[in-house]
Amino acid sequence: MKLLSFLLLLLLPLMATCLPTTRPRSCHEVEQSVSLPNEVYTIYPTRFDLKGVKVFCDFDTDRGRWTVFQKRFNGAVHFYQPWESYRNGFGDPAGEYWLGLETLHQLTQDGNYQLRVDLEDFDGNRVYALYDSFSVDAECDGYALHVSGFRDGGAGDSLAYHDGMKFSTFDRDQDASNSNCAQRFLGGFWYNMCYHTNPNGIYQWGRVIDHFSNGVIWLRWRGNSYSVRSIVMMVRPRR
Repeated sequence: MKLLSFLLLLLLPLMATCLPTTRPRSCHEVEQSVSLPNEVYTIYPTRFDLKGVKVFCDFDTDRGRWTVFQKRFNGAVHFYQPWESYRNGFGDPAGEYWLGLETLHQLTQDGNYQLRVDLEDFDGNRVYALYDSFSVDAECDGYALHVSGFRDGGAGDSLAYHDGMKFSTFDRDQDASNSNCAQRFLGGFWYNMCYHTNPNGIYQWGRVIDHFSNGVIWLRWRGNSYSVRSIVMMVRPRR
């Protein structure tokens, strides 16, 4: 009897890995056969994650199944946050929020994800930028960004300049500049020297701002003196 119990203890982990699971790893797996509304769902980026992570899923844009990891549209959430907040996530997935670098790494580390950035200005004009390859390294590698395969939806490419850069916050400077870009431009991002886009800068409510901007900027669309009304960054597996 003791031998049988011992063998069962050894086999249980192996049996568990073979059991089917309904826990979605991303929004791509939330919607499999039925049409669902755009709202907050729970995903499980790793199979060992029992609690799950709340995310906003977009099922409408370009065939849907997008996992939103950054969303801004009204300035309700302050994005000038320390490293720990950007690592773990902050805000409300039902409103403005940042999903978290660790979750983003867990989702994209296999290199099979694409990125879409949707932008809108205060005149109601909407554009997007699509990148066929997007991934984020582990924390020990500074959550470095890898992005390529740009396709233009009117926004222009403001992200290639940041490819290969580690993530920076005001309390963890990992950019390529002699200054602290996150501190200088009041955000947190994969700054280079310093940016072509500053999506986590200070929300400006449509105000045209100084040349050295700390607003929500997408350089190749509205330049660095215009802070956009909304920006949404989202990922999904390549098909």
